[in-house]
Amino acid sequence: MKAMFHSSAPRLFRTTLIGHLYEVCQDYPTILLSEKLDQETNNVLSDKSLFPNLIATEPVRTDYTGKFNQTLTERFRHHSYLHGLAERLIKQYKPDVVIVENDVFPFEMYLLRAAKKQKAFTIALQSSAKLPIAQSIIFLTRTWATEKLPGFLPLSLRLMLIKIQRLLGHFLTYWIIPILTFSKPFPGPTSYVTWNHVTGRRQADRYVVLSKAYYDQFIKEGVDESKLLILDHPLTRKPRNLFKKAYNNTFIHKKGNSTHRKILTIVLPSKNSGFDRQTLNSIEPTELFKLRISEVICTVSQVLPSWIIYLKPHPNYDLSSMPSAIDALITDNVLVANQYDPMDKYIEMSQVIIAPPPVTSVLLTAKYQRPEIVLLAVNLAKEFGAEFYGEFPGVQYIEDKETLRNILSSLKSSDFTEVRPQMSADKASLTLPQLIHREIAALANGQPVK
Repeated sequence: MKAMFHSSAPRLFRTTLIGHLYEVCQDYPTILLSEKLDQETNNVLSDKSLFPNLIATEPVRTDYTGKFNQTLTERFRHHSYLHGLAERLIKQYKPDVVIVENDVFPFEMYLLRAAKKQKAFTIALQSSAKLPIAQSIIFLTRTWATEKLPGFLPLSLRLMLIKIQRLLGHFLTYWIIPILTFSKPFPGPTSYVTWNHVTGRRQADRYVVLSKAYYDQFIKEGVDESKLLILDHPLTRKPRNLFKKAYNNTFIHKKGNSTHRKILTIVLPSKNSGFDRQTLNSIEPTELFKLRISEVICTVSQVLPSWIIYLKPHPNYDLSSMPSAIDALITDNVLVANQYDPMDKYIEMSQVIIAPPPVTSVLLTAKYQRPEIVLLAVNLAKEFGAEFYGEFPGVQYIEDKETLRNILSSLKSSDFTEVRPQMSADKASLTLPQLIHREIAALANGQPVK
């Protein structure tokens, strides 16, 4: 049996999907469709002792998030490239199994359609935290209405215009452009253009999710129960050994480690947009940055004056938009990290990670990578959507400075002894290849197995 595996976004691949690839490569000859990965990850993939059955690597550049300023001609050319690439790869390698991260973005849809023609089994893998889709749509619609349209227009009109724009974009992306590339359109209920991007409702035969909580969430969002499978994060199973061996040398000692000073990392979201939980009104950007970042840095600096504080911007964050007031907060103890550094490095060397809204996968990854780390979701602005963290295992959700101060004070003398992760790779646990084999057998017998 031969497998084809798409790496998806580099950050998702490095933190999660490479663990799944590791398992697959122990059992199946595998072709990796690789986006542009960092050199460190490329070096890991070339190690035959780790990936013995990785028989080929094909570079692909799908730009899966899309470029919203593309002209119609550019979009047509891009889809034409993706369509041709998917058809060529499937015909060339004839895989029996095709593994992707989602089934809603253009390349994945073209690839899964071509795979179906070859009667291949198709499977999607959850790789990040997923905010309930209804909340995600509200947040993104209001963000676009705030950022893309003039403020003098009534909010209700701006929201309506954004919804119309996204529906037209959906029709263009999923219907018109595929037809122009001599492909069938992609009818279906989900769409990354309208932000209703629930995986599992299109062409993937199965969708592997990270927990029972996500399993229940996706059923509520319309995914057929027979398509959903639960498999714990690779960091909680045998592939954890891959991460430790592959990336251990990259967890370098940053400033402060050499003197054994403790480190706290604050995650800076990709955008400075947020909405009041009660009214859904937009929070003024300067005030939002103050509550998300400035107040948190000041509180941490006061309670933990000997600690090193890293402010780690999201790779997509526009550093030029950072308020000038941040300059007063940058000291010998408060440092702005390289926004393009892999986040796993900061998870590894930090004792505490603080993440403001909106929901980020950093806390999900950190929980699995280092179970002993203290994870704080701080929502001083009481933003919409952040209460999702209230039921997030392993994360302490905070809405006021006094609670934050008390928790930080309790950490001041903590020894942060390492906690051995709870590994789920017992005799009853299946690997991803075993799960795939079981489901293929079930489909052959016409009996979906749970």
